[in-house]
This record gives sequence, C-alpha cells and structure tokens, in this order.
Amino acid sequence: MDFATNLLHCLCIPVSQLPNTRHMGASATTEQKTIITEKPPLQPRPRAIAHPSPSDAEVEAMASKIIKILVTTEKSGKALAQSLNDAVQATGWTDWIAKRTLEGLEQTLKTSREKWGPALIEAYDKAVSASNEAFAELVQEVKDHPKEVAAGLLVTLLAIGVVAVLAPVVLEVLGFSAEGPVAESFAAWFQSTYRGYVPKGSLMSFLQRLGMTWRKSGGKILLAKF
Repeated sequence: MDFATNLLHCLCIPVSQLPNTRHMGASATTEQKTIITEKPPLQPRPRAIAHPSPSDAEVEAMASKIIKILVTTEKSGKALAQSLNDAVQATGWTDWIAKRTLEGLEQTLKTSREKWGPALIEAYDKAVSASNEAFAELVQEVKDHPKEVAAGLLVTLLAIGVVAVLAPVVLEVLGFSAEGPVAESFAAWFQSTYRGYVPKGSLMSFLQRLGMTWRKSGGKILLAKF
C-alpha cells in the first residue's frame, strides 16, 4: 500500500486526486491563503555541547541511518532512543540532521506501508487519528481539494506526528517546545508559514495527543517523552 492509498484509507480521498508534492513550485496560492511550499535552509542554533560540523555527505548518511532505524524498529521506547542517539554519536543531534530526518520520513510515508515495521505503522496510525482531531479543518480541505498544497502540508504534519511518537528528540532540536516554537528555529518558521492552515495552539494540541510531555530541570523545560 503506497502513501496515496494510505491517505485514501484514512481520509477517504480518491487516490487519483492526490497531488505530487515533489513537483510543486516555490509557492502556491489557494482562493483564501498563500503559503510557501519549500523550506528555507536552517541556520544552526547554538548547542550546549560543541560538536564538529558534519559535512553534507555525513548528514545524509546519518539521516539515512536514522530513517532505516525508524522504518525497521519493532517498538518505540528507551531502546529505540538509544539506537537513534548512537546513530549520531559522532556529531550529536543538530538542526541539519533533524531537518533531513524529517524530510526523509516525509518521503518514507509515501512508500508502501507493507515495507514499514510495526512501530512505524502504529505511530503513523496514531498521527492520522490525532490529525483528524487537531487539524479537522485542514483534513476536510484535503478531502475537498486533494490537489492543493494543503495535502503536502498534511504529509509534513503526519511526519511530525510520527517523530513525536518514535523520536521526540528530533522535534526538540527543530525548536518545538512546551512554551511554543523557539525563535529562529524550524518550528518558528513552520508556524509562521502555515499559520493559515495550522491555527495557533493546534500543533501543540496535536503533539500532546501523541504523548509529548515536558519536564522542568535546572530552570529549563525539557522533553520527558521517555
């Protein structure tokens, strides 16, 4: 079952009407909203621990390894978190690696569901269920106009939902926090760009529905998923 069929099954959208998001232009306009469809390059945020800057090839290699782990893993939890941390041991988690992981997962969700492991299938189904509740208007728009850019946005939101379940550290690195998006992060860009489709507070509600929690430590608010 491919991605189009997955959405058909979950959202009742005719397969033939789904857009090919790979070939969308730099911007797209609907009757009521104008949004950007290409993500600008991220600027690295200061990290508490300095790591060598990875090359493009290293970023791609680590992101590919992370995606492979997410696709094949049997279940989520501490063991998975450790495997993912081991995959980036040479550099630690960076904006670049997290961004490429999210993009790679978006493409993975368009492949046959039969190639996914049980943990990815479960996480995807949870993300679909949560999106139906948190982004009801967006989901309805995709049903009504599946060729519009909203369908591509829904793919990204589902990928965000999947990493919320399987690899929440990716969201932390990208700037998703309990207090809202971190300034000048991917999360801040995402919220600003897609605010016409993702109402304020709905993304946080979406993540919380998927089990994202935070805890206070040393005056800071940190992810406490596991």
